[in-house]
Amino acid sequence: MRLFSIVGTRPEFIQSSTVHHAAKDFDGVSHHYIHTGQHYDDEMSLTFWEQLDLGMPDCELNVGSHSQNVQTGLILNKLGAVFADAQLAPDDWIIVYGDTNSVLAGALAAAKCPAGLVHLEAGMRSYDWKMPEEVNRVATDHLCDLALAPCSSAASTLLAEGLPEHRIGVIGDTIQAAYERYAAPAVASTIWIKQKISPYDYILVTIHRQENTDDQERLRRIASALRILQGRGHKLIMPLHPRVNRDFFEGLSVIDPVNYFDMLALEVGAKLIITDSGGVQREAYYSRVPCVILRDVTEWRELLNTGWQELVSPLHNTAIEIANICEGGIETKGDDVDVYEALDGADLIRILALGDGKWLHNIQEGSME
Repeated sequence: MRLFSIVGTRPEFIQSSTVHHAAKDFDGVSHHYIHTGQHYDDEMSLTFWEQLDLGMPDCELNVGSHSQNVQTGLILNKLGAVFADAQLAPDDWIIVYGDTNSVLAGALAAAKCPAGLVHLEAGMRSYDWKMPEEVNRVATDHLCDLALAPCSSAASTLLAEGLPEHRIGVIGDTIQAAYERYAAPAVASTIWIKQKISPYDYILVTIHRQENTDDQERLRRIASALRILQGRGHKLIMPLHPRVNRDFFEGLSVIDPVNYFDMLALEVGAKLIITDSGGVQREAYYSRVPCVILRDVTEWRELLNTGWQELVSPLHNTAIEIANICEGGIETKGDDVDVYEALDGADLIRILALGDGKWLHNIQEGSME
């Protein structure tokens, strides 16, 4: 059996690492990477492959930066040729992770070939159709042969949308699995020395979502809130995504994107995390660091119930209100509960290779059968 992971962004490299390493322990199972090139900056791509010990991609599509439609179309077109050359068989599986353009293109291409398609992080919903990620994840869930959710509520969503029960399973969170594997060695990072900051004495900020970066008023409010926080004596550090206009954040502690281990270290050592990233939102919780999510909605709603996180809309709050909420969140301590389970890559491979139902979590109870 051959597994083909389609990846193109930082979260997908992290999400796929558990599957990649687990596949090495199974005879007759080979894992192959198809890198779309959606992220092509070294700190957003190359260093992740090295740190996660993923080897090199078996195939690189090198699509680069384009509009959403053009990028998705380019990936879809190139994947068609790759799949044809691979001579895919019914016992092969194509794996997509999350909600990116690479995921949607991979799902569309897989739907037209004999291999099976499995979607990890299935069933997560923001119910905001203005978000391209929402379109990507919903379409992929309804195209895939196996929709594997991180939690029982996501599986219930899939059932409510009409997916048949035999196509749905609860298998846990890929980001948590990677966090548990890499958080400890990441603390050896020298990022604190390099940036001249002390653990637990700074606020970590990440902004990358289109809903924020493409809306100048939202971006202005976010930047103004950060300046207020800095003016009140809080140290900030902000690894800035390449798509974000740096001019909005002049005078703030903006740095270039950092590698995975440096990012984990910054998360673990922060006194507060401000983000619009679903991956960073989860890593913040696994680090038990208070987190403010700068979005109108989040698909990871379960984390809001823990008391560690607060959803703050830049559209419905002024800069001062955003800053006050963030400052108030620094001393937040929530519940210490296991919201999701960590995905076990070996479990996934057993499901795909053996069709062994006992490895799927019970949809209603969220426990192992």
